[in-house]
Amino acid sequence: MTHYLTVKAEISGTMNGQDFHSYYRYGRTWAMLNGQWQLIAGNVVQLNEAHN
Repeated sequence: MTHYLTVKAEISGTMNGQDFHSYYRYGRTWAMLNGQWQLIAGNVVQLNEAHN
């Protein structure tokens, strides 16, 4: 059995003295292996401003 989860996140902060603000979509694929849920794949994509 597998499940796929997606999350859209708005993230702001400072890195190396530079402010940033952007949107990201995270994906995670989980599988039931040996009776336990285990993360088997993941990805992240930066979205452009048109996707908010």
